[in-house]
Amino acid sequence: MALQVTQLMDQTDELNISLRLGLGDQHGQAAIEWTVDQIHTDLEVIEQGRPVTQRSFTDGIVADFGVGVDRHRAYRFPFSDQQTLPRTLIFLQSAHACASIRV
Repeated sequence: MALQVTQLMDQTDELNISLRLGLGDQHGQAAIEWTVDQIHTDLEVIEQGRPVTQRSFTDGIVADFGVGVDRHRAYRFPFSDQQTLPRTLIFLQSAHACASIRV
């Protein structure tokens, strides 16, 4: 999907991905455990072409999820996109996650 979005643009310098997790949604035990384990862990991100260590659940941004969902504060989170996209598309700036709580 990231590739398709960038192909629609004349130029792409960076890509920020935000994911909204529903607190009332049903999630498997392994998914819940993985998510909790990732809070406040270190992760490597690419900034200006160089690997940098960041802390998860920091670097909050306000993400606009569109009509009917509105804006939510999202925090850096170690989704696999943080690892794969910078190595394939080069310009992923960050991946963030938020809960379904409005800003």
